[in-house]
Amino acid sequence: MRLGYIDYLNTYPLYWRMFAREALPPGVEVARGKPAELNALMRAGHLDLTPISAACLPDIQDQVYVLPDFCLAATGNVRSVLLVSRLPIEQLDGRKVGLSTASETSAVLLKYLLRQCYEVNPGFVPHPPSPTLQDVDAALVIGNDALQVGEEEYPYTYDLGRLWQERTGLPVVFAVFVVRRDFADAHPEKARGIEDQFRASLAEIRDNRQRFLADAESAYPGVAADPVDYFRVLKYDFSDAFKTSLDTYFELVGKAGLLKPVPKIPFWPGTSSGHADSGLWEQVFDSCEM
Repeated sequence: MRLGYIDYLNTYPLYWRMFAREALPPGVEVARGKPAELNALMRAGHLDLTPISAACLPDIQDQVYVLPDFCLAATGNVRSVLLVSRLPIEQLDGRKVGLSTASETSAVLLKYLLRQCYEVNPGFVPHPPSPTLQDVDAALVIGNDALQVGEEEYPYTYDLGRLWQERTGLPVVFAVFVVRRDFADAHPEKARGIEDQFRASLAEIRDNRQRFLADAESAYPGVAADPVDYFRVLKYDFSDAFKTSLDTYFELVGKAGLLKPVPKIPFWPGTSSGHADSGLWEQVFDSCEM
């Protein structure tokens, strides 16, 4: 079984138990990469189960099931999806804006916000994931690279999670977890085993919070952000509110011509508790002091 892993701090909690306890199920091979790299592997049929950018789903919706319990989401400031800019966002019309080559959901989100909400039409160009404004007026930065951005480092910094919430009143689902339909139909127990590992990892963090935080900092030593503050804003439970938000995202960006239509999110039938952690994550980190 080929299992994808977004090699960012934000995905680490779901995989922590497998990595730290060396509890990877037999026969499972992990492919690490940035979101866009895992998207490409899944599009090509080279992964069996993986997180993908939500914006990748329209292209492969007939080939995969979406796991109904898990996602990567945030309400308001997410801290790891930023637009850094030399100019106020309202002045980016006709300017050059770099889109991180690591991203899909965030790139589509930024295009929608700029064009539909701020009524500016910049020129978009591919841009390295690192936070630099060389040769561009503004740049989208995501993941661990965004966590390196200091508050005073750029003239203007915008959190896309906050901008989306201000404009729509909704949270953002940045990534969903998908399993290839042929694999899920042939080996449902293996796919469910990975779901169980995700759930067990979140549960174990409750009782081993300090060890988890130490392991997270060891796994990603270059990330400057306080992991406790960062983990407080992340959500993994694919709640009804997040499912509604994702439907709205697909509807709005679809009408804007930025993605193919998604008439109905193809959730995996016959497998759902309805919750990944039932609020456990919030209980662990809302009370956390370092």
